[in-house]
Amino acid sequence: MKKAMIILISTIIVLGICVNGYIFTQHRKKEAAEAVQAASIAQVEETKAKKEAEEKAKADAEARAKFLKEEELRKTIANAEAKKEKEEAAAAKKEADEKETAYTKPSVPSEPPKVADGTDITNPDKKPEYTPEAVKPENNKPQKPSEPVPGTIKDGMIYVGGSIGWLPDEGVGGTHNVADFELSGELVGY
Repeated sequence: MKKAMIILISTIIVLGICVNGYIFTQHRKKEAAEAVQAASIAQVEETKAKKEAEEKAKADAEARAKFLKEEELRKTIANAEAKKEKEEAAAAKKEADEKETAYTKPSVPSEPPKVADGTDITNPDKKPEYTPEAVKPENNKPQKPSEPVPGTIKDGMIYVGGSIGWLPDEGVGGTHNVADFELSGELVGY
């Protein structure tokens, strides 16, 4: 009986070890399957993240290219407008120069108007009568002003009227700094 008991206990222990090994093996298989599944999910998510990053990079590159094209177009338009303004300014200057060179001082008649024969020129109450040629001046253009018209551009300088005078022409939007000017905080004109 002792032998049978030892065999029975040994069999139970061996059976327990086998069942425990089977359970442990099944548990390890389940863990391995979960690890493979988690790795597969991680790989899918990594692939998805890479694809999204590539798409975002592509969209960013396209947006940047579009921005650069628009910026280049804005610069081209600004340059064309500046060129047009310069051409218009040059045309206006040329026209002003032509007006200045076309100016002629009205001539003064070399002799006084002639009076028709038999006209009494000694009567102060009677106004004199002139022929139409004597009354009509040869040239009705105004006299040339002593200073240039404000905005006149000459030799890289632009004329500003008043006490300012000639300043360097810096183009559209140029600024001019006055060296000895300080802000005092006082209101001007009040």
